[in-house]
Amino acid sequence: MAEALESRLRTILSGRRLRYAWIVGAVLWLAWLGSIALGRGDLDLTGTVVGADYLQSYAAGYTRRLGQSARLYDMAFQSALQ
Repeated sequence: MAEALESRLRTILSGRRLRYAWIVGAVLWLAWLGSIALGRGDLDLTGTVVGADYLQSYAAGYTRRLGQSARLYDMAFQSALQ
């Protein structure tokens, strides 16, 4: 059973397919990094805040630390913290 799975994986993950995957991955990473590098300030090229997920997690944690758990879904309060 394990030999059949290994054989199937070797067929699916051929060297040529892995090279294409690495190339596509590199292009995507370079495009993302270029978007950040060419953006203005804290924004990328599309105008999206870089690291917005970190800001939201930080604001949620800070809200809990303040003992204001009931205000986690208060958008005005969360926006003020961010």
